[in-house]
Amino acid sequence: MNKIKIKNSINYCMSNLIYVKGKIIDNKKIPLDSLQVSKNNPNDIFMETTFLEDGLAEEIINVVQQFRLELDVPSIQVSILSKDYGKFDYVTGYASLEEKKVATLNTVYYLGSITKIYMQAIILKLVQDNKISLDDSISKYLKELTNHKEVTIKHLLNHTSGLYDPLLNKVHLFKLYFLGKKSTTDDILKKVKEKKPFFAPDADRKYCNTGYVLLGLIAEKVTNKPFSSILKEHFLDEYELHETFYSAQDNISNTIATGYDLDKYLLKKGLKANIDRFPLFLPTLSFTSGGIVSNASNVSRFLFNIFNTNILDDKSKRKLRLFFSVKNISNVVLRINIGHMCGYNNFSGYSDSKKFSIVVLTNLTYSSSGICIPEIIAERIIDIMAKKKVI
Repeated sequence: MNKIKIKNSINYCMSNLIYVKGKIIDNKKIPLDSLQVSKNNPNDIFMETTFLEDGLAEEIINVVQQFRLELDVPSIQVSILSKDYGKFDYVTGYASLEEKKVATLNTVYYLGSITKIYMQAIILKLVQDNKISLDDSISKYLKELTNHKEVTIKHLLNHTSGLYDPLLNKVHLFKLYFLGKKSTTDDILKKVKEKKPFFAPDADRKYCNTGYVLLGLIAEKVTNKPFSSILKEHFLDEYELHETFYSAQDNISNTIATGYDLDKYLLKKGLKANIDRFPLFLPTLSFTSGGIVSNASNVSRFLFNIFNTNILDDKSKRKLRLFFSVKNISNVVLRINIGHMCGYNNFSGYSDSKKFSIVVLTNLTYSSSGICIPEIIAERIIDIMAKKKVI
């Protein structure tokens, strides 16, 4: 308990020290419009839907807006893609509170660990194409890690490698969040090589962001291409997902929603921290374990297409399904993934039986409260869809 108090006190002091030069935003509720209209750009779009069932779109909109108002979320972007009923894309709120810049359907968000789905798909595609094997030692591709010959690609995918993870080290993270240190893959490799593993491969399971950074490096080594190009070549171009970017390598043309935080940067009670005012550099915070930027529509289409097209064969799809958590919502079995990055909290889910995907993106981190806002919103939306008998 004392350690927690000390940690929170240090974070509080550092947060306010860094933040004091900026204009601190207040926590006033933002009035909601039933449907936003851009006064600046008539091409800005806030809703697209083919959901024609009586009152369905309106009920979903009301739920999303209610959550945004009650929980004071800067913006919420929702996308649903259904085999039988088409699509529902909607956004409400602000990409930037300070500038009063409204979010549109083209606004993009950092996906956090939802990025891992894309990484898993790439690895399975490389296996399918006989470029690599899941049983290959990582040292076959990463010569810096010859002291970890027993660790395989499969171990990295399943979080069972036991490798040291600098992205979970509190001192390392403190330097990233408060001192402006930029993470590099060379630095990550060096730490993994030098530090003692947590446990032997397959002896236990421990969530490991660094494992997915290593998977990205392996994919680049095998293909002799940057991760961004691999992603585009195998999936983004095929699915026409032109608003999905790998932030560490791509020039991002879309507006990125400003991230706001109530977790890491402990300001005066009730104040959100605008993470742009801190020295944290998001593009290299977690690389291929969390660095993809996209909008809800692109993520929803990726999820739907990955299970309903032939880029991955049936064997690869079965393996991919195993990486998801499974949740029953209103008697609908959903394979889910939650993405968290400072300033952003997101939910994605796909139902094999009902053939639909659902994605909820937000630009607010609030997880230390025990509340996953986008997951709760998704549950309410699915409940509405179930009652309307559209799933």
